[in-house]
Amino acid sequence: MGEEILVVAFNSRVFGLDARTGTRLWSYADVIGTPRLAVRDGRGYALGGNLVALDQKTGALLWQQVGLFQSADPTLLLEGDRLYLGGRGKAYCYTIEGQLLWEEGFKGQGVGAVSLAFPGNAAQADETH
Repeated sequence: MGEEILVVAFNSRVFGLDARTGTRLWSYADVIGTPRLAVRDGRGYALGGNLVALDQKTGALLWQQVGLFQSADPTLLLEGDRLYLGGRGKAYCYTIEGQLLWEEGFKGQGVGAVSLAFPGNAAQADETH
């Protein structure tokens, strides 16, 4: 069995820890705000004001999208080969390679925290800030 890496995020940073020992393996410091995380197939996705994809073993930046939510507390949901993002009354869909597939602004419906869900897979909005 190979090394298991726990991905941890806070204070605009993302860290990779050896899950057995807690040893810090890497860190990435360029996420805007408090990141939300999703991890699958050797990649970690962190969403703050920007969306970044990191190599789970090394922390190397694979790609990023900037200018999505600025200071909002966004929501991130990984479903299949898609990343769904929500925040400030908007929803977005990206491929796991970082390509924008669609966005919905819900014009006239207001601005607020956004929850996202598929059967058995949900990301609830955080309105505590």
